[in-house]
Amino acid sequence: MIEGGKIVNMLDLDFSQFEEATYCETEPLRIFVQSLSYHVVGARFFSKQISHLKPPPKWRLLDVGCGDGQFTTTLLDELRKIKLVPDRIEGVDPDRENLRYFEKRLSQFPDISLECKKGKVETLGNDRSFIIVASHSLYGFLENPQHTEEFKDEKLLFLARLAKDGGAVMISLASRTSPAYEYKRRVLQTYRGVDRSIFGEDVIDRMVRLKLSGRVAIRNSYMDVTDLLKGDDTTLLDWTRYFCRLTASQALCIRPARLRSIMAELASKFSSLPRLLARAYSLAPAATRPPTPDSLVLPHKECFIVIPAMRN
Repeated sequence: MIEGGKIVNMLDLDFSQFEEATYCETEPLRIFVQSLSYHVVGARFFSKQISHLKPPPKWRLLDVGCGDGQFTTTLLDELRKIKLVPDRIEGVDPDRENLRYFEKRLSQFPDISLECKKGKVETLGNDRSFIIVASHSLYGFLENPQHTEEFKDEKLLFLARLAKDGGAVMISLASRTSPAYEYKRRVLQTYRGVDRSIFGEDVIDRMVRLKLSGRVAIRNSYMDVTDLLKGDDTTLLDWTRYFCRLTASQALCIRPARLRSIMAELASKFSSLPRLLARAYSLAPAATRPPTPDSLVLPHKECFIVIPAMRN
């Protein structure tokens, strides 16, 4: 393999290495998020939970790990339907390019005051003025092997305390029962990578241990892989890089034909969806397009967690 004009021995690449940057690279993240439908399902669930909280006319939302804003704008669309849009949003992400996309997406809501900050959950301050603290991207924090379990406990408690009295923390993470994660497992097994996946159930177990109350819902959604199977190699590799947390160097060692073979095999298992599930998909489409009978999908399950604000 040639990288940067130098010959790199594929055997020297460590597929077990943890790289924090793989969780927030803008283009792989954008391609991956576009294939998902869970953000629609989650936005509807969370908007309903927010309505139960009865926030005041002016309230603030903190988005931790905001990414490019796909989830946030979908949530705002749902909140606008019930006239509960916040007057101020603060987006926090470790990647400046993601923040630029986030700001651009949020510009369609000119009545909302917006502040973007470069940072991570580990570096958040103690501002308790937020009714809602939302996070749909705690993976980079929870899957980091450099963080101790005690440190992760402390930060989950910190998030619960970050919300204002009467508010809540709203978290979304994949469910351990998600069929789509078979693709990730197969790819990492093929290239001897380490699967550090953390799931919503792991956070629920942590909540039980920390005696945190909350509400949990597991909802069906899907990943639309139609374009990935029929499109160019670069898009497929970028999508896989984000899902499997691979670096650009590691991705150069991967054969796109092998990825398509794994993906096509898994998608074929779900080519005939139960009628009720197919209808559920059509009501909550991925950003790419609504599903059709010809769509190739990987069924997915997502955990949505609501933790009431904790008093200090």
